[in-house]
Amino acid sequence: MSESVEQPAVEQTPVATEEAAPVTTEATKSYVNEDGTFNRDAFPDDLGKHSSFDKWGNIEEYIKGSINQSKFVGQKAEEWWNSDDPDVGAKKAQILGIPDTADDYEVAYPEAFSGLPETNQDAIKAYFEDSAKWAHENGVPKELYEKFAARDLERATSVYNEQLQAQEDAFADATDALKQVWRGDQYEENVEKSDNMAKFLGMEILIPIMEANPEVRKAFFDGASKITSDDTIIEAKQKESFATLNEQLDDIDDKMLAYDGPTTDRAYQRMLDKKMAMLAKL
Repeated sequence: MSESVEQPAVEQTPVATEEAAPVTTEATKSYVNEDGTFNRDAFPDDLGKHSSFDKWGNIEEYIKGSINQSKFVGQKAEEWWNSDDPDVGAKKAQILGIPDTADDYEVAYPEAFSGLPETNQDAIKAYFEDSAKWAHENGVPKELYEKFAARDLERATSVYNEQLQAQEDAFADATDALKQVWRGDQYEENVEKSDNMAKFLGMEILIPIMEANPEVRKAFFDGASKITSDDTIIEAKQKESFATLNEQLDDIDDKMLAYDGPTTDRAYQRMLDKKMAMLAKL
């Protein structure tokens, strides 16, 4: 008779069952609004508050920006810099500070600039307008151009003031030297005589030159005095005044003859009074 072998009891390990996730009916938040703008509230705080959302206002702008930036990814700096791509050119201009137009360059004229003659001011402004066009065509940064413009302006103004001071000093020295020759009241008398001689000889153009250069006045006075005299000039002035008066009388006579109204009118009487006053001067 065989003996039976008792088998050890097998413990039954209970199998854990996973509970099903609760079903929610709440709609998932969309990252994009119906109008294409980003729904920043749908992003975690660290993302939703990022400044990138200010740069890319909507999904379309974001995609365009990503496409544009993808052109630069992986490029060597030299290849990118020498690219003919308009987008690259615009980016380079932005980096370097090259303005959109030549008119965007600004020139700060110093206070001393207003003291220059108007013709000098116009010439300097025209120069900087041309130089701004050149600077824009050649891609000169705005800040760099304006620094050079300020330096050139300061130098030009300084050189002009130095030249002006030198001219004033030379004029003062020449005037003092002439006053040593034409002493006392003689200086003022000869200045007036030289002007009168210039008018008499039809050389009025010399008057401003003599005013600026006492040496020219002295040379003209010495030469003109040999060919004319005070009496000749006075007589010429009287003849000139007489001729001018006769011309005015002729003019008023023509107006009186052409007058259609009665001679008792105030307008006619005024012309008559004016004629009588002019005749009294003859």
